[in-house]
Amino acid sequence: MLSYLPDEAPFTLGWFGYALRLRPPTLKHDGRCPVFRSFSVRAGMRMRCNGGCRHEDHGSGSKRAYRNATEGGSAELGPDVTAASPSLGVDTATGKGLAAAMAGAEVVVDVTDAASFGDSSALDFFKVSTKNLLSAAAEAGVRHYLALSIVGTPRLVESDYFRAKAVQENLIRASTRPYTILRSTQFYEFINGVIDIGAEGNILRLPPALMRPVAAEDVAAFLAELAVGDPLSNIIEIGGPEQFGIDDIARVFLAANKDQRQVITNPSTSYFGVELTGDVLLPNVGARMARQKLSDWLYQSIAA
Repeated sequence: MLSYLPDEAPFTLGWFGYALRLRPPTLKHDGRCPVFRSFSVRAGMRMRCNGGCRHEDHGSGSKRAYRNATEGGSAELGPDVTAASPSLGVDTATGKGLAAAMAGAEVVVDVTDAASFGDSSALDFFKVSTKNLLSAAAEAGVRHYLALSIVGTPRLVESDYFRAKAVQENLIRASTRPYTILRSTQFYEFINGVIDIGAEGNILRLPPALMRPVAAEDVAAFLAELAVGDPLSNIIEIGGPEQFGIDDIARVFLAANKDQRQVITNPSTSYFGVELTGDVLLPNVGARMARQKLSDWLYQSIAA
């Protein structure tokens, strides 16, 4: 069992998602979902690991290796914040272990993800997983269902993956659970994956579509803030403090990594199956503006 221990939180918080790989005696992050690590470290959480386990993730993401998220032995200062995963006996796709995992929880943070971006498996996963989570949450009397989604989802439903995310959002909104959905722009940590959509040997053909990428730790901090607050029964958004074209941010990343590949601007390059038009990747007016700039994140990342 893995428990996250908040300094000040008058409730139990259940996590359903992916991202942690544990090997005693230390807790390590495998680079799959930086929000999970950042939530625990940046949002003032304390971690406690009772035994070693390996989390089986559903998603694909950055291959970046992260430093240890924490070291074992933290003293318990408040109610448990519990992670749930297949390796911990909880499977959101089959419903196995959900009832026990939900017992006593007042807030659920859903950061589940599908294994594939490019076919119907994502839709199948989100339909089944979200229905199972919502059903278990209702049975347990959960007072706040908090889910992480993606900026631009309603405008990108031509993509199999974004259509699946839209279904996830709609299921949550149609349920009887009080909810908050946080849509985030692309993480800095995953920009390398975005760059690869246009890779052709030593050439990268990328669209100039604008985006406001964000540090995962800023998203995690906002999730923590939302988790301790009342459900908004609404969708809100967060984005980074700077605006870039995908082609331009690729040039920045390549230069920072001394990568000699050439970037060619090509508006017709698809973004996970969708040709981008207008400002579909930008957050709406009124979105939370994160603090960390790309240059600061790159400096810290390279230094690490």
